[in-house]
Amino acid sequence: MTTFSDPDAIERPSNASQITESLVIEVVGASQLPVRRKGAAKPISVDRLAALVSDALPASFGGVSMIGFETAWEAMATETRRALTDDLSCYLAWSVSERRQAFPADPEDLVHYLRWLEQGRGFRPATLTRRIASLSRIHRMLNLSSRETLPTRAAMVADALKAARRRKGSQQRQAAAIRLGVPMSPQDEVEGVTLTMLLAVCGGDLQGLRDGALLGVAFESGLRVSELAAIRIRDVDPQADGRGILAIGKTKTDQEGEGRYAWLSADTMRRIGAWLDASGLDEGPLFRRVGVDRRKGRPARPPQDYFGIPGHTRHWQERLQGRPAVPPLARYAIGEGPLTRQGIGAIYKRLARAVIDQGLVKVEPGREGDLIRAISTHSMRVGLTQDLFASGEDGAGVCQAIGWKSVTTALRYVRKQSVKGGAVSRVMDGLRR
Repeated sequence: MTTFSDPDAIERPSNASQITESLVIEVVGASQLPVRRKGAAKPISVDRLAALVSDALPASFGGVSMIGFETAWEAMATETRRALTDDLSCYLAWSVSERRQAFPADPEDLVHYLRWLEQGRGFRPATLTRRIASLSRIHRMLNLSSRETLPTRAAMVADALKAARRRKGSQQRQAAAIRLGVPMSPQDEVEGVTLTMLLAVCGGDLQGLRDGALLGVAFESGLRVSELAAIRIRDVDPQADGRGILAIGKTKTDQEGEGRYAWLSADTMRRIGAWLDASGLDEGPLFRRVGVDRRKGRPARPPQDYFGIPGHTRHWQERLQGRPAVPPLARYAIGEGPLTRQGIGAIYKRLARAVIDQGLVKVEPGREGDLIRAISTHSMRVGLTQDLFASGEDGAGVCQAIGWKSVTTALRYVRKQSVKGGAVSRVMDGLRR
C-alpha cells in the first residue's frame, strides 16, 4: 500500500470535508475493486467459435476441423475475431428462431436475414455487408463451397445489399471528432467537445491523472481503442527534450507486428509521469481501471466540561476527553489488467458530460444527449485526422502518422471539412464576397 499526503499533488474531492489537513491517499490492490456484473460479455475464443458452428451443422456433415479453425483464428486481428463471433451468434439465433438451416446457407435465407437486419433491427448497409462477409468467411473455413459458388456471392444476395444501400445510402454514421481545439488555418473552425476542454475537467486525483494521460496519448497517437488499451509502460520511451516516443506493436493493419512509432508531446509525457508517480506503477499495462472509495473527514471535538454535558447523554466519557480530527480519506484501487474498450468509451463520455455541465461547450438546450452519444472511442482518431488535414498535411503523411490503411479511408472523415479549403473555396473566396 502506498500513501500520498502531498496536498499540492492530489486534489481534494469537493465533498471530502471542511478539514484543512492534507488528504491521505491510499493505493490498494486490485482485489479492492468493485466486482463487475457477471455474464455481461462472453469470452471470445476459437473453441467457442468452433462450438457455435458445430452445433449448427447438419448431422451428416461430420464436424469441423479444429486445426483449420485454429489456423484461421491465428491469422485474424483481435477485433476481427470479436466481430466474427458476434456476427455468427446473431445469424445462428435468427436461424433457430426462423427454423432455417444455418450451414450451408441458402441464398434465399440470406436475403430474408438481411431484410430482418435492416427492417427489424435497423442496421445500416455497412453492417449488413460485414455480416455477409463474416458468413462467407465461415463457409470458407468449413470448405463448404468454392469461392465462386459461395451462397454469400449469389446474385440475389448482392442485389439485396445493393437495394439496402439505395434505400439508406452507403454513408456511415461518423463518430463526433474530438479535435485539439485550436484552428489550424484561417478557414478552419473547431466545433464541439475538444481535447483542451476534456483535459480542463480532469481532476488532480488518481482517476484524473490517469484520464489526463489517457486523453493525451489517445489523441497524439491516433490509435484504435484496442491498440490504446494494449499499451504497456515499457512502450513509452522518454526523450531528453521532455517529449516521448511510443512504440506501437501489432495493430489491425499490421498483424505481422512490424511496428511503428508515435510522437508524444512534453505535456502528455508530464501527464504520464504524474500518473505513474501517483499510482506507483512501473510495469505492465499503462492504462488501468481505477476505483475510488471516498470517506468524509471529521472535525476535532474539544473536551467538554462535566457540568455542560446533559445527563441523558450516552458515551459522556468521550465528551469529557474530546476527540481528534479525522482527515478525509480517499482509497484508490488500481486494476492489474488494462482498461477495456467499454471502459475507455465510458471515460470519454463521463468527461464530455463534465464539459457540458461546466458550460465549456455550446450546446442547444435538449441536445446534450445527442452530443454525448456521438462521442465514441473513435472520436480522438477522427479528430487528429481532421486537425492534420486542416493544417495542410497531405493524405500520405496523415496515413503514415495515424496508421490508416488507405488515403480513401482517411478522406472519409474530412469530407465536410475539406470543402472550406478546396479548389472552389481557394479561387472564389476573394471574388464572391
